[in-house]
Amino acid sequence: MQLDDITAVGTNRNNYVEAAICLDTQNDPLLEQLRQAGATVRGLRVYLNHDYAQAAQGRSLIRARQGSTEAAPVAEKVCNFKKGWNDVLFDTPVSIAQGKNFLGYQVFETIGSSHPVGSYLPATVPGSCYINPARQGFQNLTGRGTLLMQAIIEGGENLKNLQNAAFASFSGVTATMVRPSSSFDCTLYVRNLSAQPVSSIDFEGTDAYGNVNAYQATLPQPIPPFDGATMPYSLIAPAKEGIEQPLTLHVTKVDGQKATETLQTTGNLYVALDAYERVPLVEEFTSQYCVNCPFMIYYLDRAIEKYRKSGKPLLYVTHHSGFQYDRFTVEADRDLTYLFFGDEYNPAVMYDRRVLSTESTVVQSAKVAETEPYTTAITEAARYPAYAEVNIKPVKGADGTIGAEVSGSVNRYLLETGAKVYLSCYLVEDGIPVSSSYFQYGLEEEDGAPDDLQETFRHNGVIRCAYNKAGLGDELTIKQGDSYTYSMTYAPQSFRADTNLDNCDIIAFVHLVDKNDSRNNYVLNAGSARLQGYTLAGGEGIAAPQASDTPQTQGTYDLQGRRLSPFKAEREGSSRGLYIQNGRKVVM
Repeated sequence: MQLDDITAVGTNRNNYVEAAICLDTQNDPLLEQLRQAGATVRGLRVYLNHDYAQAAQGRSLIRARQGSTEAAPVAEKVCNFKKGWNDVLFDTPVSIAQGKNFLGYQVFETIGSSHPVGSYLPATVPGSCYINPARQGFQNLTGRGTLLMQAIIEGGENLKNLQNAAFASFSGVTATMVRPSSSFDCTLYVRNLSAQPVSSIDFEGTDAYGNVNAYQATLPQPIPPFDGATMPYSLIAPAKEGIEQPLTLHVTKVDGQKATETLQTTGNLYVALDAYERVPLVEEFTSQYCVNCPFMIYYLDRAIEKYRKSGKPLLYVTHHSGFQYDRFTVEADRDLTYLFFGDEYNPAVMYDRRVLSTESTVVQSAKVAETEPYTTAITEAARYPAYAEVNIKPVKGADGTIGAEVSGSVNRYLLETGAKVYLSCYLVEDGIPVSSSYFQYGLEEEDGAPDDLQETFRHNGVIRCAYNKAGLGDELTIKQGDSYTYSMTYAPQSFRADTNLDNCDIIAFVHLVDKNDSRNNYVLNAGSARLQGYTLAGGEGIAAPQASDTPQTQGTYDLQGRRLSPFKAEREGSSRGLYIQNGRKVVM
C-alpha cells in the first residue's frame, strides 16, 4: 500500500465524524456462510490520519450497528486512537446479523487535526463505505476509495470454504467516459479472503444485457492471506450507451482452482460514443491584500504540481475577488462572487465548480496547511465525466493583439435534459513575480509558514484578458443532429503591456450557470492552448494600471496600491502625502 494512495476525508470543522463499512450477508455468500457457522465480529482494525486521545470525553470509539446506519448501536467501545493502524476489540463479540452489518468508528474532528478518515483510493468496493460528517447523516463514500477499516472476525477459521476465496473490483478508471465495447484502462483491486496466498485469478465481466467477457490476471506478487493488492488492467466496456452502465466482476478461479462464491462487485461507467478526455479546472478566489492566501496557495500549488506530475492535464485560474478586489481584478472575477451566496472570503477554491462530497457549496474554504486535502478534492472532481470537447486555436491580430477560436461538441445526453450551456474564455498568465506593482500581502514570516514561501511565491493563473462578452460566459448555440457541435470566435484583444506571453495560455471551458442552485454550475470540460513563442509589437498593449485605476474603490491606499487599515490611516496618522481614498486623490 502506497502512502500516496491514501486520501484524507473529513470536514475541516470542529465536529463529530463517523466512518463505517457495511458487511452484507445478502450480497456476500462467504459472509453468509460465516454467519451460519457462528462466526462473530471481535473488533475492528482502523486507520486514522491523526492521534485522537478523546476517550476521557467519550468522543472516540468503535461501534456496531445492524440493519441500517440509523439503527441503535448493538455494541460500542470507547478508546483512544493513534495515528496509523489501531486494533480495538469489543468487550463482548458481536454476532453477524442476516443482512447489513455496519461497523465503524467515531472521532471529534478539529481544525488542528482535520480530515481524520483514511481511505485507500485505488480500492473501490461499491456500497461498502460510508461517512457521517457533523452528524448530518451517512453518505456513500464509494467515490473516495475504500475505507481503511477491517472487521476482526473469529469463529470461522475451520470452514473449508475459506480456501480459494477472493473478489475483484475496478476503480481508478483512466477515462471518465468510455466508448461501447471498447477497452478501457483501470485499476484492478483484488482482495484475498482465504488463509493461503493468491497468485492469480480468473474472472468475468458482465454488463446489464448479459454480455460476458472472460479475463485472467496474474498478480505482480502473491497476495498474503486476508490482504489486498492493486494492479493496472484493461477491461471491456458495456456494449450499449448510457450514463450509468453497470459492469459486474465475478471471480471464477483462484490459482487455477474453482473459486468459492463470494462478493461480486458492480461499478457504473458512463458509456457514450462522444467520449472526451477529462481536463479538470481549479479556480481560486484570492487577493493581493489577503494575508492568508499565500500560505494556503503554497499547499494548493503543490497539490496541482503533484497531479500534473502523474501525467494528467489540469488547468488553474485565479479570481481576484471575494472580500476585496485588487490590481489583477477583471469584471469576470466580480461576476462570479454570486457563488459565495453572501459569505465572501479568501482564500477559497472551486473544483470544476462542483459540490463535492462532504461539502454543501461550490466554493470551499482553503484553510488547510496540508497538500493532501487539495489533492483529494482535485482527484474527486476529475472523476466526473467530461460532457464536452474543447478545442482552442489562438488568433493573432495584425497589431499584436490575440484572440481565439473555440470549438468542440457537447454530450447529447446532457443536451436532452434541456440544459443551457455557456462558454468562458480567458488569457491567463503564470509565474508573475512579486513587485511594487504586483505586491502580495502575507509573505512575511508567519507562524508555521513554509520556509521557502517568500522565495517560491508567484502570481499564477492571473486573468489578463476575459474574452467572453458576458461575465458569466456566453451562451452557446449547439448545432443539433449527429454532431452536437459549437464554434465561437473571439476577436483579437489588447492586454497589459508587461504580460509575458511565454507564460500565457488561452483557457476555455464549457459550463452551466444557475444562480438559484449551486449544484448546477459545474464545468462540463475545459481546454487550453499555450502561447509560447508569440511576441507583441513594441509599445502595444495596455499599460499596467496606476493606483487610481484599481477596481477596489472603498478605503484608503498609498500610491503603491497598499490598502491602509482604518486604524492606521485615521488613528496613528500616516505620513503626509498623496493618497487614494474611496477612488479619489487626497492629501493627508
